Parts: sequence; C-alpha cells; structure tokens
Amino acid sequence: MMKKFSAGVFVGLLAISTWPVDASAQGMEDEALFFGEIPVVVTASRKPQLITQAPATAYVLTQEDIKASGVQTLWDALRQVPGVEVLNTRTFAGDVSIRGLNQALSNHTLVLLDGRTLLTSFFNTLTWEAIPVSLEEIDRIEVVEGPASALYGANAVTGVINIITKRPDQLKGGVASYTGGERKTHFGSAVYGDQTEKLGYKTGLDWRSTYRFSDADLRASDVSKAHALMSYRLGEKTDLSVSGGLANNNTQLSAGGVGTMTIDGPSGFLRTDLLSGPTKLRAFWNYGNRDLRDFLLFGQPSIVENTLDVNLEQALPVFCSNEVVVGANYRRNTVESIIFDSKKRGQDLWALFFDDQWKPADKWTIALSGRFDRHPLTNDLFSPRGSVIFTPVRSQTFRFSAGSAFKYPTLLENYLLITPILPNPGAPPLTNPPFTFTMFTNRGSKSLLPERMTMTELSHQGTFGRWKTTTALFAYDVKDIIDRSPVVITSAVPPFISGNASFQNRGHSHALGGEFGAEVLISRRLTSFANYSYHSFDDEYESDSAGALSSPKHKVNGGVRLKTGGLTSGLWVHWVDKTFWNANQTGLAVQRVKVDDYTLVNAHVGYAFQKRLKGWEAAVDAFNIGNKRHDEVLPAVSIFQPGQNGEIVGSRVTGTVSYKF
Repeated sequence: MMKKFSAGVFVGLLAISTWPVDASAQGMEDEALFFGEIPVVVTASRKPQLITQAPATAYVLTQEDIKASGVQTLWDALRQVPGVEVLNTRTFAGDVSIRGLNQALSNHTLVLLDGRTLLTSFFNTLTWEAIPVSLEEIDRIEVVEGPASALYGANAVTGVINIITKRPDQLKGGVASYTGGERKTHFGSAVYGDQTEKLGYKTGLDWRSTYRFSDADLRASDVSKAHALMSYRLGEKTDLSVSGGLANNNTQLSAGGVGTMTIDGPSGFLRTDLLSGPTKLRAFWNYGNRDLRDFLLFGQPSIVENTLDVNLEQALPVFCSNEVVVGANYRRNTVESIIFDSKKRGQDLWALFFDDQWKPADKWTIALSGRFDRHPLTNDLFSPRGSVIFTPVRSQTFRFSAGSAFKYPTLLENYLLITPILPNPGAPPLTNPPFTFTMFTNRGSKSLLPERMTMTELSHQGTFGRWKTTTALFAYDVKDIIDRSPVVITSAVPPFISGNASFQNRGHSHALGGEFGAEVLISRRLTSFANYSYHSFDDEYESDSAGALSSPKHKVNGGVRLKTGGLTSGLWVHWVDKTFWNANQTGLAVQRVKVDDYTLVNAHVGYAFQKRLKGWEAAVDAFNIGNKRHDEVLPAVSIFQPGQNGEIVGSRVTGTVSYKF
C-alpha cells in the first residue's frame, strides 16, 4: 500500500510538472531565475566552488527549504536530501547518516557547524538539540556524500554535513521569533548582527522545550543556548574573528542496545579564525560536562570532555594557474568519567593534507586530495580521493570519483572500564533464580583497528529546460567494523552471574546504491521536487551494529513549494521502506525483527505582512499530518532485549510568529 502511495506521489508530481506552460519571454525569465544561479559550496573541497564542479556529490538545503518542509528540527529537515538517512529514536532526538550505516548513536557521518566539528570526543556522536544556533540564523546546510577523510580525517566515512550560519553582513539587523504548539512545544529565539567597514558582530539566544509523543506529561527536551561572534578587518586581505557558544541541554536520547539516557548539563565552544590572503589559521576548543541520567547500565555517570583543535592551511601556486592547498592539523581529545575507571583519558591526533584541482583542458577538471593521519594506538593511515569532472556544455556535468575513509576507535571503545551490577530478568541463557544479578565487566580494547571504507561513484548533474536533475551511482566496501564482542561467562556463584565483554573488529559490509533527484519549475511561483534513493547491502556476518540490514532499501521524497507575494507554503511527502533491526544486542544472540515501512506528510503555510505590519511573519507547521504513528527503530523489551530503545513517532502542529528589525 505504501509503495503504491509513493508511486502515486511521483505520478502526481510528474503530472503537475508537465502542465502547459507559456513559452513566452515571461517563461524564459522564470527559467533564468530558477537556473541562473548555481549554488557555491565550501564543504566539498578546501575552497569555494560551484556545486557542478565539486569533486563529490553535494546537496544544499537553504533556510527557505527548511522552513517550507514543515519540520521543527534540523535532522528532520535533512530527510528530504537524497541518500540521507534519519532516525527519530526518541521524541526530540535524532540520528543521521549518509548512504547507510545509520543506528542509534550514529558516528560514521561528520557533522560541522561553520566547519567546526560538533561530535563528542568520547564516542564521536552528536546531540542535535545542543547545537548552539537557532533555525533563524542558518543560511544553508551543505551535504557532501561519500568518503571525505581525505579532507576531514576520522568520522567522515559516509559523508559530511556542514551547517552554515549567516554572516553579520547577511543579517544586517535582527529577528526574534516564538513557536508554540502540541505536546507543550515552546521555542523562542533572537539573533542580531551587523557589519561596518571593519567590524562585524552577531549574537543570539535560543530556547527549545517539548514533551514526548508517548506521554504528553513527560518532558522530552529542554535546551537553552547562547552564542556570539565578532570579526575585525586588520588589513586589506587580513581578517580576524572570535566566536563562542554555550548550550545547557536536558534531552532524552536512545543509547542504542544499552538503554536510554538523558543528557543533562552544559556544553560549549570557543573559536578563533585568522585569514590572511592564502593563509588560514583556525583554532577551537569544544567543552562538555554532562550527566548521563537514567542510564542504568553505566550507573548514571558524569562525563567531562574536551577537544582542542588547531588547523593551518596554505594555498600555493604551482603551474598553469593551478593552486594546491596544503595544511596540517592537530587535535587533543580528553575525557574523564567513572566509566573510564575515573581516570582522565586522552589522545593526540596529527594530520597532514593536500587538496588540488587542475584543468588540463577546457571541459575537463581533475581533483586530487589526500590526508595522512597518525593515532597513538593504531597504524598510520593515508586517505586519498580523486575525481575526474567532464563538462561538455554548461548545463551538463559528469563526474567519476573514488576514495577511502576511516573511523578511529573512539575513546570509549579504547578505554571503557566499568562493572555494573544489574538485576537478572531471567532471559535465556541466564537463568533466574538462583542467579538474580548479573555482573559483567565492560572493557575497551587498545588493539582495535580503524574501520575503513573504499567507494567508487559515477554521477551526473544537468538542466533540461525547466528541469534540474541529479543522478549518482555508487559502490562501497567497509571492513574491520568495530562491534561489541559476545559476553563471556566467567563465573556463576549465586546470586551473581559474572562475565566480560569488550569490542572487536570483524567482517565486511558491501553496498550498491543510487540516488535520483529532480526539481521542476512549474511557474514563477510554484516549484516541485522529487527524489529516490536505493541502497542494497550485503553483510559478511550478522552484525549487531554495522547498520547494514537496519538501512532501508528504498526511500522516496516528493513535494511542492509555492511563493507568491507574502505567502509561502509547502507540502512534502517522505516514504521509507521496511528495515530489520537486531532486538538483542548483548552479544549472546542476534535476533532480527522487522520495522514496517512508513510515510511522513509535512506541511507549511506562512505569511509575511506588508505596510504597517512589515517585518512581522506568521506561520503554521505540521509534522506527520494525520498522526500516522510508527516506529523507526525497535523499542526495548528487556535489559537483554533492548532493541534500539525507540519511541513511537506521532504528530506535532506548531504556530510561529516572528519579527525582523
């Protein structure tokens, strides 16, 4: 039924897009407005470039796209990008990956805020609600798909998501907004910025609170944020900026196969950037001091984490107007918690990198990049990426690329050491009574190898009259996947059963896939879009956490957007195929359980007032219209069958009032 519905969406969009259109001068002007400005991306390489010349498949979500999607979270907005996989694991918590390998506490995709990593230092995951920025301040989100360790190092395995905020000169004033709606949802934000000849500045405040789908009397998330930036022009080609942010976060998350937890406490950053002609220097410090509340397995620990990162890059002229960017990176990660035997653990990471693009002929571009990384516990790694880009005419681009990427073992996987005492529910093979408690020692392993991915890809971007299209076909292989080892029972003395568990590398995962997308200009005021993603996975073994079988084989998006006068509206349909998740992640057994396919329908209607009310805007957003309640991952059954501790997804309708000044 859902497949028929999704096919109907495509047919409907196709019918709409082929309505008779006046081929007059007005129609030609509409096409120029739609296709004339090719987006510039900064994430796919070490310098800004047209998206059609990027050495990897890239997509851009603008603030208008986010608003028109009818969502209230960043991760839900990313669902409309081909190849991106999103899980609502709890009511106001999500996990995001690209082209598979998604799971609760996903850590195979690098997420950045204006080029600075947002991943935690101890497990390389992300609490999306703690990102210190409001939706009003976002300029665009760039999504680069495929291995990107050649530029960014560890965790850029399946791709990179870069959230880019508005500069002070783009703000040139301020905006304040309030959102309220179902499930006691309350969002408030204010941001202000301006730019003079030499001085630029912006500052923002944000507060977000909502309650659970499963119980409207239980809080799901409560977050307050503040951030600021100041930049100064020291010379004609020299700019210095300093920025910082702080978030106080209380959000319920899924911890995957080991329970649920509430992240509670502050996190923040300080950053400085110096740009002087061809030289870029960036340094930042990420900080977190958070409690993992309601986390039965690890005794509700506190975690103090720090990341210090310094990055230097230099553009060097080589030959024939060719310019290569070379650089070095140093990162220090530290963490302190009872789950690390109360010791402070740290690692120093070093890297050298280069990025080059060369045009041997008018229609051809060759892009090469590579990065050498050093880790104190693993072998040195070199991650190359290469692309050949062919542009026979301005409106058509073909690209073939290949590369590799890696994910280091996390500090938790290297240094974890804790022995929780838990009640034994009597699940086989652990009998109860006489054994009423389990006492399993969870250890990290210093002998783990990095996970490695290699990928090849063929893509095309084109314009055909009123159509924009994107096609990408890819194949990849992941080896040395880090997984929990089976529990080894060491003793059975009533009332305790004791054992050990650790981490290990095992097996491969292979994948074939493709993405197909189109945007259609229907008229000056109306556009539509549709895309389809296909991923086929083959596991060499029944993995608990490789995420292969838990990735949907098919995904479909379709929607229309209208903008006329002060009115903006959008309707978006998102369909996801069935998945299979492991319901028992203790290492004692693998039990695959199906989660049914589902459909989300979202809508947005907004109006920007004019004349005396100019500056005011009102909007209504509906997420999951019709309250089609569904699971995206498995709920918990018991301590020994925790699934992914998912929560049923329901609907949320909100209204927003904002004022620009």
